[in-house]
Parts: sequence; structure tokens; C-alpha cells
Amino acid sequence: MKGLKGLALALLSGLLISGCGDGGGTNGVSSTAKTSVEQSAAQDKATVKGYALSTVIWDRVPIGTCWDLNNADFARYSAERNWTRLAVEETWEQNSGVEFSGWQQCTNDPNYYGIRISVEDIVGSAPHTWGLGAMLNNAQGGMALNFTFKNWSPSCQGREEYCIRRIAAHEFGHALGFAHEQNRPDTPSSCIEPAQGTKGDTMVGPWDLASVMNYCNPKWNGDGKLSPTDIEMAQKFYGPRRQAVFYEVTREVAPVHLTVYDYATRAIVKEIDLGVAVPYDRASLMRSSPDGRRMYFVLANEAGNQQYLAAFDVASNSIAWVSGLNLSSSVLGMKVSSDNSRIFIAAESVSVFDAANGALKGTISAPQGLRVSQVATASDDSDVIYALASNSGLKRDWILKLSANGLNVVKTFELGDWNPYRNELAVTPDGKRAYFDGPSSPNYEQRVRELDMTSGAVREFAALTELNPLHIQTINNQQIVFTNNSSTLNPVILYDVQKGVKSTLGVLSTAVRQIQFDPKSQSIFVLKSSDFSQFDRQDDGTYKDVDLKLAYSTKGGMHYSSFGDFFAFLRK
Repeated sequence: MKGLKGLALALLSGLLISGCGDGGGTNGVSSTAKTSVEQSAAQDKATVKGYALSTVIWDRVPIGTCWDLNNADFARYSAERNWTRLAVEETWEQNSGVEFSGWQQCTNDPNYYGIRISVEDIVGSAPHTWGLGAMLNNAQGGMALNFTFKNWSPSCQGREEYCIRRIAAHEFGHALGFAHEQNRPDTPSSCIEPAQGTKGDTMVGPWDLASVMNYCNPKWNGDGKLSPTDIEMAQKFYGPRRQAVFYEVTREVAPVHLTVYDYATRAIVKEIDLGVAVPYDRASLMRSSPDGRRMYFVLANEAGNQQYLAAFDVASNSIAWVSGLNLSSSVLGMKVSSDNSRIFIAAESVSVFDAANGALKGTISAPQGLRVSQVATASDDSDVIYALASNSGLKRDWILKLSANGLNVVKTFELGDWNPYRNELAVTPDGKRAYFDGPSSPNYEQRVRELDMTSGAVREFAALTELNPLHIQTINNQQIVFTNNSSTLNPVILYDVQKGVKSTLGVLSTAVRQIQFDPKSQSIFVLKSSDFSQFDRQDDGTYKDVDLKLAYSTKGGMHYSSFGDFFAFLRK
């Protein structure tokens, strides 16, 4: 970056800033660039080129993205924020498996996973990142962009969208772990731009003049477009772009049948019978992994009193493995760990299975007298399991905090009066609060309740008067979504537990069978009796009800178990 901000601080910390040059004079081709073009003409353009820091590649997607802006500036820069997001979607996301999510105002969450973006316009200070890739994780000011160009690069005034889009393509390359191309030791002498910012440790292929990360590119920031080899490098570290699909369980009895729809076109792309070489009558439960690469089924042989756990690989549309479940009771709940490595089964106790091969890693027994009926996970901690347990004799309920690594009970929380019908449990990503359906009167009218797992306090919400909450899910550390089960109208409700703000996203005339929140798009998908709705998050935080025009048509043999999922919105 020209006019490096805070160079002394960067040198002291050992971390050089990574940024981009002035947006002025972008229509011309410099003599440096012309010479570089000639020198690079004979290079093999089919070879992957780039300069990455392999130690800071993000370990999972989606990568959170938030704005360090106050309310006034967040509203003021609505158009500029949208240009930034579109530039990222049309470059890195469009051409690789990279996914960014959120794009809302930052919070003070200490466990936030992602990039915090500030906006500044300072003389001599170009847009920049402090380091590369995961170095930016939850770092305030980790990325700085310019939206006004009054002090830095005034030539961008009057063409703000042009400059903002090109800057975003470049800076998000840094955010993914990609250094400046001219930092490479094999940079030709014809490129006289100095090395700048954090260096990579992995050179892949020969030097790439056309890279969006190269100051010697004759087009400023590559004109906001990735070179073919930028794309290949992004795919090397983050994989190819994944197709958004719906997997519907359209027959529950054997053989279980899946219908696969393309999300973009709504066309059926596959009809699949689950090819499992074990005797079973039906699937009693289905869950998908957080990364969308696997679906897991509990298969029941009711006559033989036997249950199986089957892993379905989404990429190949085939069974990866089947493992017998030597359990004395029926499976009531199942979750996959946030790192996709383990499967947690609730059946009086909690069994932990290896997601790679289905091997039983161990069983966690509940304290004496307690029976586990449901499990939940927190996305920020792949080790911890949360279990809903009850003692029918004492007519009391508990939430248990368990360790998957230690296979032990870490802590217990008593919830109060027993609810024989309770099976709702959701936990915030930071693992600090749990939400469940609990009795609020001697008549066992069910309402959403919260457990503070720091203090152990249980509270109700005066605004949530719904008596039969179902499908409770956490959106983030402060918002939950659920539906109310009714014989007539079924509202889908979003509630901010910190602000006490309740929003009814829609009122459905048919029963809601499942809700799925998609972290990348921030959309909420709802399966009704015969079709789907998508509540699509808007830039102002509200939700728009989108008719997907996607039917849910079964092929018979559906039991509609209250414990399982009937569809999975995935990217493959």
C-alpha cells in the first residue's frame, strides 16, 4: 500500500499491513505494466499461479463478515455496503467454495468467527487489511475500506461504485489469505512495484501478472475481476463453487427415497433410493452435517428391535457407511458436531460416533435417574454437547453440559417442573444460553424459556405468549426463531432476546414440519405440509417471505415423526 498507515506499529508487531494502491489514473497502462506484459507473455497460462500464506487459510466456511459502524453510518452507507458485498459475491464466491455470511453490524461477541470491516478516509492511508486470512478473525479494524474518497484517492469521487468494487475484490483476496503477487521472490525485474504487506509462504505456479492481487497488473486491481489463475488458486485452498440444492425425504419407509432439487431452477435433478444393505423398516430420524457434505439417518428395524446409523455422502449421492446401534431404547435426538467430525445420539444416554467411519467413540451416561431425550450443540465449540434430560419420578427436568472428548458430564442445570412432552432444545453459538419449551403453569402450557448457563437462571419472556412452541433454533447469540403449533394459524416468530423485539415473519395456514436456518444467506427455510417458504433477510434486518414455488410431494410411506428433519438445504 502506498502511504502506509501505522508503519511503525506494524513493524513493532511484526505484522505488515496488506492493502492496495491509489485509485487514480486507473485507465492508463504504466510502463512497468507494459514491460511486465511482454515478459510474462510466454508463461504457461494454464498453470495455477498465486502467493498464499497457507497457515492462515480459514478452516471452515461460511466466514462471518460484519461492519464496525454505528447505526447512522450503517444506514448511510447502505449502497456502498451492497457494492462491496456484490463485488465479493461476483468474484471469490462465484468462482470458488468460499462463502461469506452475515454482513450486518458487528457485536461484542468474543467468539465471533469472521472479518470485522471498518470504514475510514484518511490522507495517505489506503484501504487495507492487518495481515492475511484468519489473522483477521474477530480483529477490530482487521479490514478498512473507503467509501467517501475525500482524502485518499479523490479521483474516485463521482465513480465510487467503480472504485469500491475493485478495492473489495482485492482486499477480500487478502482476507482469504492471499498476499500481493509482487511480494513473490520470483517477481520479474520489470515489475518495479515494491513488495508490500504480509508475505505468503506458498508459491503456486509462475508469477501471475493478471492477478487481482498484483500491483503491476496493467488494470488497477485487475479491474475487479479474478484472473483464471486467481480462480484456480482460490479453488486450490477453498475448493470449487458448491451448488445449492434441496434434499427432500419423500419416502420414510424402506427403501427411503430422496428427491433432489436445484435451488436456482427448482428442477428435480435426482431421484435416489437409499441403497442400504441392512434390514430396516423406516428412517426414524435424519440430520445433515453443518458443512452440508453428509446426511445421517437412523434406520429402524422394528420387528428385530434393531437400529442402524447410516451416513449418506452428498457429493457421490451414495451411502458412505452403516453402523449398528446397540441401544436398548429408541433414538430420540441426533446432532452433528460443529466441526463435522462426530455424531451425537440421544437414547436415554448420549452416544458419540466417529463421522468418518461410524465407529462408536464412547457413551456418556446421564446422572442416576435421568433419561436423555434430546441433544444440541454450540457452533463455537465442537467438544461440548448439551442434553435435555428428565426424571419422571421426581417430575423434574435438567439440561446437561457434556464433553465429547472426555465422555463425561461437565455440569448440570435444573430447569424445574417436568414436561413429559418436551423435546425442544437449542443453544446459542457461544454456548452461554439454551432455549427450550417449558411449562408456565400447573396446566403445563408450554412457552419458550431461556437458561443462562453462566448463572443457572431460568427466565420466561413476557412477549412470547405462544403456548406450543416448536422447531426452536438460534440464529445467533441474541436471536431465536420458532413456530407455534396450532390447529388453525401457525406464525413463524423471530425474537431478539436482548432487545426484547418480537417479529412475526409470516402466519401460515398449515402445520410447519421443519425450520432450517442457512448461515450463509441468513435465510430461514420453512417446510409446510405441501410446499416451502423462504424468509429472506433484507439489508435492513427485516425478512421477506419468498414463495419458492417448490412442492413437497411425498411418494407414500411417511410417518411424519416429530423428531426428524424432512429436508436439507445444502451446497454440494
